[in-house]
Amino acid sequence: MKRYNSLNGIRTIACLGIVLMHVKSNLPYDVSGNYLNLIINELGNLTILFMVLSSFSMCCGYYEKIKNTLISPEQFYGRRVKKILPFFALLVFLDVIIEHNLSSIIEGFADLTLMFGFLSRNMQVLGVAWFLGLVFIFYMIFPFFVYLFSNKKKAWFVTFVSAIMNFISTYYFEVGRINMFYSFIFFCIGGLIYLYKDSIIKILNKNRIISLMILIISIIIYFVIPNNDYLFTIRILPMCIMLLAYAISFDSKILDNKFTGFISSISLEIYLCHMVMFRIVEKLQLLKLIDNNLCSYFFVYGLVLIGAIGIAIGFKVVWNYVEKKVFRRENIISE
Repeated sequence: MKRYNSLNGIRTIACLGIVLMHVKSNLPYDVSGNYLNLIINELGNLTILFMVLSSFSMCCGYYEKIKNTLISPEQFYGRRVKKILPFFALLVFLDVIIEHNLSSIIEGFADLTLMFGFLSRNMQVLGVAWFLGLVFIFYMIFPFFVYLFSNKKKAWFVTFVSAIMNFISTYYFEVGRINMFYSFIFFCIGGLIYLYKDSIIKILNKNRIISLMILIISIIIYFVIPNNDYLFTIRILPMCIMLLAYAISFDSKILDNKFTGFISSISLEIYLCHMVMFRIVEKLQLLKLIDNNLCSYFFVYGLVLIGAIGIAIGFKVVWNYVEKKVFRRENIISE
């Protein structure tokens, strides 16, 4: 399977940007600078980029295997659950202990099923995990998604239908991105990019400067088009498409280096635990150690990011040890 290492940079940008936005929105003071506020407030929408990227990455790893029945359901779903559940369960457990009320226990149970994305309301326990709930639905239906995208004509038809679904979700059902009926279009776009990846790479490689200019224009369009629910999909899709297309077409030291590779490898863990780390910083009364609000904001952001990285790395070390010492021993005994 071909690796697109520049995607590490896209994951890193999305992850760090989302954390930047969440820290700002939860601070008890304002951060000055109108243009800075405008940019930071929009960074939360990078979750859409994650959806497109998740779909493309899943297709790279499993599309051909599922289409040609080279992987069993046990293997496919086992890998997904193993990747997500242990770390997520730890965070849910910690959140329930901190809140220690009936609502947190009920929502914690719903979280641990990994099927909370089917609920119509957002969860208070690990509220940022709505994205995980949505992506896990995509994992569950991925074999059906492969069927829907089994050829390009069918894929275009499904994408067209998903665009209508997105439209009526906003205008009639009044649901947003936490609902798969609304967000299915973003996963379809990732699937289309996968199907046309060879053609995209060939075209963009011939016109790197033009490709970069189109990417910049798509980002400008995102900020120029008015920010409202009805135009949101039109605003963000061109930027997501061009970012992903550019990343798979070119090797870039900016997007592919040791730092982006490191952050990319734990981007999901950072996303899931960064608000837990923010609450820890808040409990320690470290939100306003510096008089200047802007400096204080970036100081808190640094603490949250470093703490989230530490939690992610620490868990991986412990979990790898547990897998090695406990699960493998059980397998030996059972054999």
